[in-house]
Amino acid sequence: MKSKSSKTVLDNGVRIITESLPVRTVSVGMWVDAGSRDEDSQNNGCAHFVEHMLFKGTASRSSKQIARELDGLGGASNAFTSKENTCLYATVLDSQLPPLISIYSDLFLHSEFKRDEVLRESSVILQELDMVEDTPEELIHDFFAAIIWSGNPLSNTILGTRDNVASMTPERLQEFVNHFYAPENIIIAAAGGLEHNHLVDYVAAEFSDLPKRAASKDFGDSLKRTGPEFLPEQRKIFTRPFEQAHITLGTYGLPAGSPDRYALLLLNILLGGNMSSRLFQEVREKRGLAYSIGSFSESNVDSGQVGIYTGVNPQKVQESIEVITDIVADFARGILQEKDLERAKGFARANLYLSSENMDARMMRLAKNELIFQQQISLSEIDAALVNVNVEEVNNLAGKLFAKPMSGVILGPVNETDVINW
Repeated sequence: MKSKSSKTVLDNGVRIITESLPVRTVSVGMWVDAGSRDEDSQNNGCAHFVEHMLFKGTASRSSKQIARELDGLGGASNAFTSKENTCLYATVLDSQLPPLISIYSDLFLHSEFKRDEVLRESSVILQELDMVEDTPEELIHDFFAAIIWSGNPLSNTILGTRDNVASMTPERLQEFVNHFYAPENIIIAAAGGLEHNHLVDYVAAEFSDLPKRAASKDFGDSLKRTGPEFLPEQRKIFTRPFEQAHITLGTYGLPAGSPDRYALLLLNILLGGNMSSRLFQEVREKRGLAYSIGSFSESNVDSGQVGIYTGVNPQKVQESIEVITDIVADFARGILQEKDLERAKGFARANLYLSSENMDARMMRLAKNELIFQQQISLSEIDAALVNVNVEEVNNLAGKLFAKPMSGVILGPVNETDVINW
């Protein structure tokens, strides 16, 4: 599928990035370069709370009207908050692009944080927090982040603390928006059946009058992103009455823009990224210790983490940890061979092109390339970079990442006395 990417920057700093393709659908995302790492202990949860409130009414639309109009467009709309970004996005037929931009611009620029709506939404988010508490495979990642990023805002949970959510006010949310939703922090990304100049016209009509905003006294220099300190490994057990014991072991990874990011992608696949990976084969297929087992790699603009997650019978925690640490030690010694790497390359390259069939994935790639590299990296460039990774690079990277003992968290019906030498 032939595509063409384009970029326009409005006078106030809003960036519009598109990829035009010969399809009938278009995915649009309105991105803000702000997330939970831009919060402190007093306002942790603001970014995510604002994301919710953007759908709760504007000066011209009630929350019910917003829902009806978006549903009337067909397609699908959603939003998310991450450690570093907030995004509203939707995929619709190409003919519905103008009304979608009109609706989303209204939400983005004219949302009203009414006190009764904020109070009602705080109850919803508190239920969301309860849901995470009941979902150990999610909760354990919050605990793990709190350990390895301790002392840095990267340790903040995306949903925020219960106290902050319960006491949230319209003024606090508006203060967050006034600071972070500045034009230079906003990216409008779109992929699919569209003309770049037409989208620029739609967006400019809504966003051109948005002025650059001076930093407020409450969200000033103290919240500039600072790189985290790399801490010695830590291990903690959180005793909870779950059926399984959930285990996460991990360490520091790479920033999103690292030259070694392609080697890391392949390393993650070989470690625990698919059914032929060492973890899946050894832990699940050979020993039957777990149903869910895999590795993960998450990158920020200045840092990253790599790790392993599994859920096992509480009586099998010690054995599972020993098997996992042995596998990681093998990788650190450089055991990978050319045939292993070729298998991982085939998997990665197939997924690269399969994802290109999805307009949401293309739109998100546009935005992330802009956020990380301030330029677009084509699929062919990524493909070539994957092909050029050699075994020595992957083995050397594994040695660097896994040279030291990993940090770890156990969550479930396990006590300190149940686990030794981990």
